[in-house]
Amino acid sequence: MSYGNSKLELNANQQEAINWGEGPLVVLAGPGSGKTTVLTERIIKILHESPEARFRVLALTFTQNAARNMQEKIDQAISASRERAYLTTFHSFCSDVIRQHGDLEGIKANFSIMTQDLDRESLLLEVIAESKQKGFDFSKEDIRYLPKINSYLEQCLEMADAPNPDSELNAAKYLFFHYLQKMRSTGRIDYAGILYFAWQLLGRKHIAKHYQVVYKYVCVDEYQDTNIAQFKVLTRLLKPSQPNLFVVADDDQIVYQWNGASPERLKQIIGQYKAKIIQLPENYRCPAEVVSIANKMISHNNNRLTKKQAGISLLKEDSAIANAVSLEEFINFQAEVSWIAEDIKAKKFSPKHTKIMGRNRKLLEETQEILNNNGITAVIHQRKTEFESFPMRFLHALLRGIVSRADKVQIQRLSAAFYQLEGVNIDVHSVIGMASLTNSDLLKAWLHIAIEREGVSETTKSYLTKIDADRALINFSVLIADTYAWFNDFSDQNSTNPEIFDNFLQEKGIWELLYGEIKGNSTSDLTLAGLLQELDLRDKSAPIPHDAFELITIHGAKGLEFDHVYLLGMVEDILPSYNSIKPGARPEFLEEERRSCYVAITRTQKTLTLTYSQQYKNWPKDPSRFLYEMGLLY
Repeated sequence: MSYGNSKLELNANQQEAINWGEGPLVVLAGPGSGKTTVLTERIIKILHESPEARFRVLALTFTQNAARNMQEKIDQAISASRERAYLTTFHSFCSDVIRQHGDLEGIKANFSIMTQDLDRESLLLEVIAESKQKGFDFSKEDIRYLPKINSYLEQCLEMADAPNPDSELNAAKYLFFHYLQKMRSTGRIDYAGILYFAWQLLGRKHIAKHYQVVYKYVCVDEYQDTNIAQFKVLTRLLKPSQPNLFVVADDDQIVYQWNGASPERLKQIIGQYKAKIIQLPENYRCPAEVVSIANKMISHNNNRLTKKQAGISLLKEDSAIANAVSLEEFINFQAEVSWIAEDIKAKKFSPKHTKIMGRNRKLLEETQEILNNNGITAVIHQRKTEFESFPMRFLHALLRGIVSRADKVQIQRLSAAFYQLEGVNIDVHSVIGMASLTNSDLLKAWLHIAIEREGVSETTKSYLTKIDADRALINFSVLIADTYAWFNDFSDQNSTNPEIFDNFLQEKGIWELLYGEIKGNSTSDLTLAGLLQELDLRDKSAPIPHDAFELITIHGAKGLEFDHVYLLGMVEDILPSYNSIKPGARPEFLEEERRSCYVAITRTQKTLTLTYSQQYKNWPKDPSRFLYEMGLLY
């Protein structure tokens, strides 16, 4: 029985998972098994059967797209569902925990999120400079400790005090301790820090109890991708006496070991909570031929759950295609990609339903050039963490400066964007000097200097004079409208420099789309700080042009499906990568490469085309071992 869609046909395993009662459950869901449907129907069932209850369901995902798609289906089945179900990403949920309770860790609710490595380096350099003033022997080169600091954050390392930095290890821990302190005091938090501070807050019994009461049921999508910090946050959300945990996972699709994911995480939660396992081996996406070669290849991995059932293709016969898998060999990479271009043209595949996949971005960049030269418009999928047009940079920095009046980084960005727009330099040191005389309000000092600065146009001065930072904290929509109006006036007066506004309209549209989504998901009045924090967690990339073929890495394709998939570069040293097979490489590296290949080939719904060349950049290459394991080469 389906609660959300009366026409939905569910198999016995899916139905058993949806009807699961109390306690922990792990749903081992292979590719194309309908895992999202199962998770969504599970949530709908809980809400349908408890209309008067006051508890909520928490569903944690790894992408906002996944959360949004499930939320839309739940909204269609249950009225006012957003009051009872909270579907979001780990980072978004943890940001909310910090907003609500961060003052207990010395973090104000208006914290900002560092989205770029340069931001993190800047924060660490501040720590290094302060440490040098205390007489410790640090230098700018010691930003090399950032990866170690990130590792400590992901491990949720707790330290009561900083050690004396008298060794390499102690130096790293010393900087980590003060990096934490600096994040707290400045309200500038990086991605790993969001998880870390949420975990610390949930370590307080009264806060953990609050969330355990509110969220009686906790669900996790793509659980196999969790790192240590996410796992530790999750365990503190569960009621010890009744851990109602429902996770969907596949240990054959763990491809984020570089980000802390591990096959052990799934074993850990099964062992720690004595979770029952329900398997969904049925594949409704891939043709039988694809499922067969995928099963053969992945069976070569040793670190898999015992008694794992092999995938079974249940693709309807009228959807199946004869000879769904093809393998093509070429002399060199130029010939390989050129053939793909001609094959796409000959078969008249549409860009919307076709993806060209490769192991890494460098390979895709070469692919893009060759495709474009062969009459195929190709673009590379890339996540954007920041807006790039000068107007949107200005607006974003302005809003951040309103929220964090002592944030020097935002004033630097505001000045840089203003210079590009107005051609007038506002010296940051002058701003800092004036702010020291006015309660350290950097934004008000910046506005004062900009309005008085010679060379600033009257139109711009009129706009800047209207900015009321304190009022904007309460009603920021008026400021945003005024800023857009200034942009329009400014562009009319500077028609000779249209490049200043390159991509502005496109990014404005993305901003408004994200703003509407964030506002719609907010269960309380949306603050400016909350808006900016959520924006910092979201992808700001533009949609792919409708006439362009998208090139995508295997990691970028995870969780997606396409009618036609081209997987190129199927040779040793590329897939699998050189680092996974070089002398001395750890066995788990090769197993992750095999899982990556498994993910790639199971994205297709109709055809899978695998290609490889005899040489790349004039270096001879052997066919990938995975082709032999699939049974395509002998």
